[in-house]
Amino acid sequence: MVLSTRNTAYRTKAYLHHEISYSELGKDFDKLAEIKNNSLSVNLSKIWKDLEHIYQIDQRNAEIGQEIKKLADHSISKSNEYIRLVSEKLADDDLRSKVSKLERMVIIRANENTSSNYEIKVLFEQLKSDFRVKSPMLSFLENSIQNAEIGKKHLAGTPFETMPQASQQANFRVRELTLEYIKNMEASLYRTKIYALF
Repeated sequence: MVLSTRNTAYRTKAYLHHEISYSELGKDFDKLAEIKNNSLSVNLSKIWKDLEHIYQIDQRNAEIGQEIKKLADHSISKSNEYIRLVSEKLADDDLRSKVSKLERMVIIRANENTSSNYEIKVLFEQLKSDFRVKSPMLSFLENSIQNAEIGKKHLAGTPFETMPQASQQANFRVRELTLEYIKNMEASLYRTKIYALF
């Protein structure tokens, strides 16, 4: 029994370090639960509930990561499509003169939006492995939201006014998701530290 308990403790540590899967750890707990020891069963039940919670957080955070990636990719795609269309007109000798000054200026904003969304993707990937990136990530999102607000003012009443509006809405959602991710990580880290003491 001592060997089984110790093995499960090591395997729990391995799970917390993402070295084994949740289902593998579940099998170890099931084997240990078969041993009829009431005090051990109570402790195992509590530990398993905590690990289940950590697993749920990991699953939700994976969903958050996918949604952030999807939002950033969509925004990049929209900006790049605009840049491509206007660039093709500018490259065409017959169409170049028909490209307005406003359309040319919007290329700059579209390029900034593309760069900003790539940076969001990079920062979020860094956040996943280094929790200290949370402040730079949140600061960057705040700046992106403010830049979109400036873009909304500059493009109000033009055919392009929806571009910064869409960008700002996406950044609001990314910020909301990032805050949820951080909250989840804080809860998960607390529990993980407890079980890392095994």
